[in-house]
Amino acid sequence: MRPASHKETKNFSWGASGALSVDVQLPLGGYVPGQTIFGQIQVDNGSNVRVERVVCTLHEEVKWTANRGSTTTVTEVTSSVFEGAVQAHSSKTISLAMPVPTVAPSKEALFSLIELKYFLRVTAEVSGYRGNLHYDLPVMVGTIPVFGPDDHKAEKSDRASPPRKTDLPPPTYEEADLKGKNKFVRRFKLGQAPYKPRYPVWDFSNVLRGK
Repeated sequence: MRPASHKETKNFSWGASGALSVDVQLPLGGYVPGQTIFGQIQVDNGSNVRVERVVCTLHEEVKWTANRGSTTTVTEVTSSVFEGAVQAHSSKTISLAMPVPTVAPSKEALFSLIELKYFLRVTAEVSGYRGNLHYDLPVMVGTIPVFGPDDHKAEKSDRASPPRKTDLPPPTYEEADLKGKNKFVRRFKLGQAPYKPRYPVWDFSNVLRGK
């Protein structure tokens, strides 16, 4: 699984010269429930506008396609808020550690009526009436853990690296954990009881990192 990264830049008007840029680097582009999304967020504020805080949220996007069209819903899965302002003409490095809760795996819509995607939304909230900087970085959620190569040396980079040596027990199976659930989960019933699918959740507490 390849790393995921994106850099977004915003220029402000009304006398706020300079640009604000946010660069997100993830060592992996795919994860499983129970795993933690480690990463690095670099905020370079070259503008005259203060960044109040940075918010990261993992979202689930579901698209249903039928003969009469399609419907898309977006649900927030989990979030991390990094308080502490980034003053004008200054920089800040943020370490991201976001656990992935119990959710359904990503699903392509090639031969299916349902398409399921995930993305990490990064928002730099700024002061005043100016619009925030935000963008969405796609990530995949699967059912089998993927690890980085053994010959990757963490000391070569300050960025968080994925685990390399593992001793994972078999996964447990748990119900999806979404904030408020989406309309499909709330409405769909199997017989008289609500449909409650269970998905594999991995325990990473015993994962050993390579030296």
